[in-house]
Amino acid sequence: MPTVQISGTPEYDPDNYDVVNGLAGEEIYKKVSPSIVSVIATGGSGSGVIMSEDGYIITNNHVVEGAEQVMVQLSDGTQMPAEIIGTDEQTDLAVLKVEPEGTLTAAEFGNSDELQPANMRTRSVRPAACSSPTRSQAAAFPRSTAT
Repeated sequence: MPTVQISGTPEYDPDNYDVVNGLAGEEIYKKVSPSIVSVIATGGSGSGVIMSEDGYIITNNHVVEGAEQVMVQLSDGTQMPAEIIGTDEQTDLAVLKVEPEGTLTAAEFGNSDELQPANMRTRSVRPAACSSPTRSQAAAFPRSTAT
């Protein structure tokens, strides 16, 4: 399985918190939308994110759980069969593998260890044809309650 490249902490424009690393919301959407896929399984459908150029895709376990057949639709409309590589019911994650004819556009992942409360974050978890990305501030993180 491939490793995932982790980028550094986003840099914000101090005068405009809608701009991250020099990109506004619409530019972020254009950058990430080629990495968002639709996942169509015999039991349901959902979205996924391309994690490597050679065809590994992250989705939710509940989307593919018990599926006999899984198809992936890329943002350009191309459909291809997918193999379920692994699933984890507890975290509700699954990894799929497709065999693309060329290279795919892998998403750029941030490092959640560097995220601080009140940092702006952008997520795009729906297939590109359905909606735009969501922007929000990170809330407080779980704290140790050891006594």
